[in-house]
Amino acid sequence: QLLSLVCAPPRHFLTCCRRLLGLTAGMVPDTYGGHILAVDSNGRKVTVTSIHAGVDTPLLKKLLKHSSTVEKSEAIRAQFAGKVIMMAIDRLESLKGAPLKILGLERFLDKRPEWRGKLVLVQMGISAFERGEDYVNTKSELARLVEKVNTKYPGTIQFQESTEADMRLGQRIALLRAADIVIITSLRDGLNRLPMEFAISHQDALQVGIDNYRRSDSGDPSAVRVRPGVCILSEFTSCARVMRGSIHVNPWKVSDIAQAIGSSLEMDVDEHRRRIKYDSEFVTRVTTQRWAMAVLLDLKGVKKSSEATQYSGAGLGLGFRLLGMNEGFDSLDTSKVSKAYRSSQRRLIMLDYGGTILKDDEDKAALQRFVLAKADSALVKRSTPQEELIETLNLLCSDPRNTVFVVSGKERHSIMATLGSVKGLGLAAEHGMYYSMPWSGNDEDERKWEVMVSGQDRSWRPSALSIMDVYTSRTHGSYIEQTESKILWQYRDADPEFGALQAKELEDHLQSVLKNFNVVVL
Repeated sequence: QLLSLVCAPPRHFLTCCRRLLGLTAGMVPDTYGGHILAVDSNGRKVTVTSIHAGVDTPLLKKLLKHSSTVEKSEAIRAQFAGKVIMMAIDRLESLKGAPLKILGLERFLDKRPEWRGKLVLVQMGISAFERGEDYVNTKSELARLVEKVNTKYPGTIQFQESTEADMRLGQRIALLRAADIVIITSLRDGLNRLPMEFAISHQDALQVGIDNYRRSDSGDPSAVRVRPGVCILSEFTSCARVMRGSIHVNPWKVSDIAQAIGSSLEMDVDEHRRRIKYDSEFVTRVTTQRWAMAVLLDLKGVKKSSEATQYSGAGLGLGFRLLGMNEGFDSLDTSKVSKAYRSSQRRLIMLDYGGTILKDDEDKAALQRFVLAKADSALVKRSTPQEELIETLNLLCSDPRNTVFVVSGKERHSIMATLGSVKGLGLAAEHGMYYSMPWSGNDEDERKWEVMVSGQDRSWRPSALSIMDVYTSRTHGSYIEQTESKILWQYRDADPEFGALQAKELEDHLQSVLKNFNVVVL
């Protein structure tokens, strides 16, 4: 299977898979003799590629020559004749960061009074009614800042709201063609083709001569000094990694935006042409058609596993998932199990504790383990099996043909508190290190425990604890859990990447220090 990321870097996707789903990723062979990145999802290998989508360059060039585009572009330039035109087209939602560019422009004009009255920002806002309160608040904040700046510096910002239907590709191209600078300050953006459309709109800068640039090198700010084609782009947009000629800014840093505006206005001719060339290189090379072809080639390059795999569904509703199994695997036939159970004379039934006897609530279980590890069990109530389940266990244990065991990783006192009173039930604590044969139920006959490994050497524990304390102090979210037979360094609540690195380092450290002790480091 193939997953192609249209606009997002694979690193973020892989981090989400690891943090939210607990999946692992690695390199797998492809049909070309190389390797490709893949995520292991329930036995299935899902290959991951990242190819940024392009634009339809031939269509954009046709639109640029259309009479309506030329007329509207010339009308905008005539309306703001003698001024540098900055263009912004944003949806009215908080993630687009429209108010931040207003703050950046205000900061620039405060610091550079010689540019007051020499430039204009045309802010086009696209209605986002589906965003509800976010749309209302963003529009209100933007209108307030526009009024504030226009009060200080009259005529600096032209704000106009339009619907999605009134801001189609043809309308956008006319606006971008008329602009000297386009500014995008998104806080987080997915697929944003606006910078690419802007690059196509000003691609003619590579063919014209220097004399045709509307620029004066005299240093006089009263002259219009900017050639169209400068893009100020937020570093948090997807296309920032492919639009190398844009001026990248951190939109949260208003001073960065102000400095980028100044750099755009004072850019020399050679740098200006170089930036346009960099942007044009990508938009002309990676078109929509080429992007589609690259996805198809990646799909063709996915290598089919030589081992036959069969898929089966598991779970219900939102918990349903597709599992990939190796050849020869057969799903459990419950009808056969029931038939064999009824006809058999001796039965051994082994049940897991967490997830079978108790509902598998990972968050609550993690909290309980942490509190118990800190020796403060009063802070959290222990989970106990439901009464119906206890009745079911009693029914199973009452059949003389059944031998029933419950196996748990918990300590003896913990499992005894919940299931120790069930007559005829066998218990195994700490994954079988301690076990108790089925209890008769007589008060005189106390439940007896046996140990799998007798004569345990505990002299290694102080050394292991002192080393683990060091790693616990420098790994937030980790803690030490002690039982009768083991010491566990728990880092499931720590940062996944850093926690895994620390765990590996701790394992190497413990193996080196405890190599002369009769203990296993896992």
